Amino acid sequence: MLLRRVRLYAPWLSTRAFASRAVRTERVPDPDLPRFVRRQLLAKEQQSQFRSKHLGETEPVIEKDKDVRLLEPHILSARLKKLCDTGKVDDAVFMLKNAPLDAQNPPVWNTLIWETLKIKRFQLAYQLYVDVRSMSPYRQLC
Repeated sequence: MLLRRVRLYAPWLSTRAFASRAVRTERVPDPDLPRFVRRQLLAKEQQSQFRSKHLGETEPVIEKDKDVRLLEPHILSARLKKLCDTGKVDDAVFMLKNAPLDAQNPPVWNTLIWETLKIKRFQLAYQLYVDVRSMSPYRQLC
């Protein structure tokens, strides 16, 4: 109890507080700024400091964009169905052939083939079937 009172009245007796003040050399944001802005500024400063000795300023740090979402096959399939339901089958074929390869898989191609068969465009359905067979990774699946 006595030691606690002494520390309250004589803060210089604590070496921990003195050491933490001496090591601290970071820039403190303007106190007139809102709290969330000050926290964002402090967070940006802390991100630039690496604890690992392998990461330095010479090596670029690649940040992944969280906003970038890849086109998924089921979304592409739904879009193709909507185009075919409105009668734009040729636009659907163009969309499928120009879609990213990650979104093109045999079920998506089968969806478009089925939609072309429903409107009785048999030659286009056969051409699509030949196109999906010619894709090398899916040759075993068809």
